[in-house]
Amino acid sequence: MQSAMYISSITIQNIKNVTYGHVDLSSSKHVTGANIMGIYGQNGSGKTVFIEAIHILKCLLLGQKIPEEYNNWISVDAEKGTLSFEIVCSNGNDTTTIFYDVTLKRGIVTTTDPNTNEDTERLIMTVESESIQYKKTGQEVVRKTVIMNTASSANEVIIPKQRLSVLFSNYEDIHLELLVQKHISVMEARSFLFSKFFKDKLTLRSNDESKTAEYEELLKPYEMVIQFAQNSLFVVKTSHSALHGLNILPLEMHYKDSKTNAVGTITLPLHDSLLLPAVLVEHIEFVIEKMNIVLTTIIPDLKIGVEVLSTEATDDGEIGKRIFLVSYKPNKMIPLRNESEGIRKIISILSLLIAVYNNRNIVVAIDELDAGIFEYLLGELLKILSDRGKGQLIFTSHNLRPLETLHKSCIVVTTTNPENRYIRLTNVKSTNNLRSFYYRDIILGEQKEEVYHATDNEEIAYALGSVGR
Repeated sequence: MQSAMYISSITIQNIKNVTYGHVDLSSSKHVTGANIMGIYGQNGSGKTVFIEAIHILKCLLLGQKIPEEYNNWISVDAEKGTLSFEIVCSNGNDTTTIFYDVTLKRGIVTTTDPNTNEDTERLIMTVESESIQYKKTGQEVVRKTVIMNTASSANEVIIPKQRLSVLFSNYEDIHLELLVQKHISVMEARSFLFSKFFKDKLTLRSNDESKTAEYEELLKPYEMVIQFAQNSLFVVKTSHSALHGLNILPLEMHYKDSKTNAVGTITLPLHDSLLLPAVLVEHIEFVIEKMNIVLTTIIPDLKIGVEVLSTEATDDGEIGKRIFLVSYKPNKMIPLRNESEGIRKIISILSLLIAVYNNRNIVVAIDELDAGIFEYLLGELLKILSDRGKGQLIFTSHNLRPLETLHKSCIVVTTTNPENRYIRLTNVKSTNNLRSFYYRDIILGEQKEEVYHATDNEEIAYALGSVGR
C-alpha cells in the first residue's frame, strides 16, 4: 500500500479575526476518495486566514521568511498569535503524527533616515517560538516525544537541553553560533528549527560515526516534514487569480517520473514571448501534454500548447527557447491570453488537481477555488475527486454548488463567534440537501453557533438612497 501524508488538523489563535479556530481535517469514513475539505462562510469570516495559515506553514518548513504581507496578521487586540499543525504520515499499519506549533509575535523596528536623521517605526512579525514533536502508532501506541522546542530563555538554544548532545556532535563548539542564528531567525520572521544553518549543522552528524539510534529516530520525522513542504504541499492564493487579469499565467506544476521532475510554480507572461532554458521548456511541454489529456474532457475541443519561436542563448549562456503560449481549437490556433479568465484559472491549477487525484502524498490548498469556474463543472470536479482521488484538497469557495455533491463531513462553515470560528453543520439528515440546509441555517439560525451575521435589506436600501441624495 502506498504511503500517505496529509494535514490532519489545524488550530489558529489570535490571527486576524480568528480568536480561536480548530478544524479536524482527517478523512471521513463516508468518503472513499481524496480527503477534501471545503470552507464556507460570509465575507470577512476567516476563510482566507485558513489558507494563509497553510501558506505560512510551507514558508516556515522551507526556512523562508514569512512574507511582509503578513506583518499585520496578528489580531489587533493581541500581541501574539499561534498556529498548531498535525501532519500524518501513514504507511500500512504504522503511522507517525508530527506536531508543529509556532508562536508569532508583533514587533516594531525603528530605522533612522541617514539624510534627515528622523526615526521611522515599522511593524514587523517575529517568530517567537516553535516546537516540533511526534508520536508513532503501530502495534503499540508510543507517547508523544519532543524533538525540539525553542521556547526557552535567550541563553538556551533548544529544550530539552539534553537534545543538543544527541543532535550535534560538537554542540559545545557551536553553541554561540546557534544562539546568534536563533536571534537572527526570530527577527527575520523565519523558522530557526528549519533554517538552512540549523539543517546543515544538524545533518553533519548523519555521516558521523558518533551518531546514535536516538539521533536517527529523532531526525526521521524532522526530515519527513521538510520533504513534505518541498515536494507535496501546494498553496494557491487569490493573488494567483489576480495575475490572470494581468495576462500572467501562474502554472502550478507537479509531475515526477524517472525522466521528468517538474514541481513548483512558474509564472508565464501571456502578452508576449518568453525566453526560457531549453530544459525548462521541455518540462513545461511535458506537463502541458499530460494536462491536455484531462483538459479536453473538461472543456471539449480545447488544448493548449507551447509554440517555439526561436532558439537563443539565455543571459546565463545556456541554450534557450523563445516560446509563446497558445490554445488550439478545431482548425485554428489563438494566443492563450484571449481565452477567458475561467479557462486560464482551470489551466493554472489543473496539474495540481491531477496530482490530488493520483497521489496520496499531495496536499493542495486553494483560496476561492470557484473564481471564474462554471458552478456545475466545479461541483462535478470535486465529486470525482471525493469519490476516486487519493490526495488532500482544502479549498474556500463562495459558490454553494459543491454542497450538493460533497458529503457533509467535507464541509466546514465559519461562524460569527471569533472564539469558535469553524464548525461542521449538525443535525443534517442523509435526505437533506446540504445547500438548502445551509441556507436555512443562515435564515433561521438552528446551529449552536450563528453562521451568518444578518443584514437588514431596508437598512441597506436606505443607506444606498441616502448617499445618492
